[in-house]
Amino acid sequence: MAVETKPVNIIVGIGGTGGRIISEIKRLNAQRKYYFGEESLGSYKYLYYDTSDDVYSYKGYWQSSYGEFSLNPREFLKGDSAVVDAKLQSGSMREEIGTWLADIEGIQLSRRSDRQGADQRRRLGRIIFHSVASEFRNRFEEMLPGSGSDQIAAVHLFGSPAGGTGGGSMIDAQLLINKCLGGRKGEVSLYLVTPERPDSKL
Repeated sequence: MAVETKPVNIIVGIGGTGGRIISEIKRLNAQRKYYFGEESLGSYKYLYYDTSDDVYSYKGYWQSSYGEFSLNPREFLKGDSAVVDAKLQSGSMREEIGTWLADIEGIQLSRRSDRQGADQRRRLGRIIFHSVASEFRNRFEEMLPGSGSDQIAAVHLFGSPAGGTGGGSMIDAQLLINKCLGGRKGEVSLYLVTPERPDSKL
C-alpha cells in the first residue's frame, strides 16, 4: 500500500491583514502543538511581505500563553517605500515601469510623517512589490518541495484588496507564485479579506 504524502502548507501573507492572519495561524498551531504534540501539525512554511514592519515587530501578535511563535528574518520581506518614492521623484524608474503602469505623475508622492508603507495607494503598492519581486520569488522557491518530490505544495495566499500593499500586489504575487510552481505538484488558494465597517451601511 502506498504511503500518502502529506502536503507542505505554504502560508503567504501580503500587507498588514496578511501578517495578522499568519500570526493567528501560528497561534492556533502553537495551541495544537501544546495539546497534541509536534506530530499533529503537519508541515507549515511562511512568507510575509509588507511595506511596513508594524505587524512583524509588534510582539503581541507573535506570542500567547502557549509560547512565542515569531517569524524568523528570512520569513519576512519588507518593501522599502522610501527608496521607491525617491526613485519615482527622480524619474529613474520611469522607463522601467512606464510601459505597464500609466500616469506616473498621478501617483501622489507626498507622505505624512506618521504614515508608512504604501499609505493606502495601490499603484504605489504595486511599484514597491515590483522592486522586491525577485527576492520574493527567491524566498518562495526556497520553501517548495524539490522538483522530483511527490509532496504537494498547498499554497495559501492571504491579503486584503482594501489597502495599498495588498490591493497593489496581491494579483502580481499570485501570478509570480504560479510561475514559481511551474511543473511542480501544487495548488494555490487565494483569500481576499475585506475589513469590517464600523457601521451597518454598505
